[in-house]
Amino acid sequence: MNKSPGSLSGRRLASTQYLEDYFRRYEDTRNTASWKFERLQRFVEADDDSWQEFEHGNWERSLERFKARGPKLQAEAREDADRGIEQYRVRVVAEPISPYLLWELNALKIRGEYGEKIRVVDAGLVEEFEQDGELPEILTLGEETVYQVLYNEDGVLEGAICSTERSDVKKWVRFIKKLYKRGEDIESFFARRVAGRKPSNAA
Repeated sequence: MNKSPGSLSGRRLASTQYLEDYFRRYEDTRNTASWKFERLQRFVEADDDSWQEFEHGNWERSLERFKARGPKLQAEAREDADRGIEQYRVRVVAEPISPYLLWELNALKIRGEYGEKIRVVDAGLVEEFEQDGELPEILTLGEETVYQVLYNEDGVLEGAICSTERSDVKKWVRFIKKLYKRGEDIESFFARRVAGRKPSNAA
């Protein structure tokens, strides 16, 4: 593994178009895997009530909000299982761990408890692929679709580039799989580096 698959060239979608396109394709997807690669160290998730509590320093309430989604996460996991879809995620974590990531890693631990297969890799592991800038945020669905998810400088979703070239999908799935094999399971990483910690703005 010595180079990045590179940015995608494909159809540019606005944020609403991207979400609609993804869920439409998801409805038609069966017996496959979805691979997600997260590189940014902060996102803005204004529609997320748990994130809103985190942003306002209400740490315990933020965690309670996410834990309350258990039934919803369980239903999503059941739907994935019914469709034969396995969800994989590689999360890049830079040191020192950002306040946002302390929040997200708590959320990812809970997602892992409901079946999402999540591993963490240190930012140093991807540096060799970032000579021309940080790796993009990537989401694949089956063997036919890959999205390069686009965010502005503040971490706000702006849309995505969608490619249905199988060669693009294969390149990115292969890349993420290799990182996944070198990553640490979310549960052990959480216990070792996150458990008991609070972000600096926590009340």
